[in-house]
Amino acid sequence: MSTRIQVVVDEEERERFRRRAEAEGLSLSAWLRKVGRERLAAAGRRLATTKDLRGFVARCDAREK
Repeated sequence: MSTRIQVVVDEEERERFRRRAEAEGLSLSAWLRKVGRERLAAAGRRLATTKDLRGFVARCDAREK
């Protein structure tokens, strides 16, 4: 069962979100769900080794064009 969530943001922020979603080929709703899921997954990960840290930095670099 799906539930609707209302999020209040100003117009400028909404437009920035929408443009980013469009750039990724997603609707705004799909993009917000994706970002939320990514944040939840990231919160469960720990950087326990140097390899973990290097992987994290590589993923960050890949996201920031």
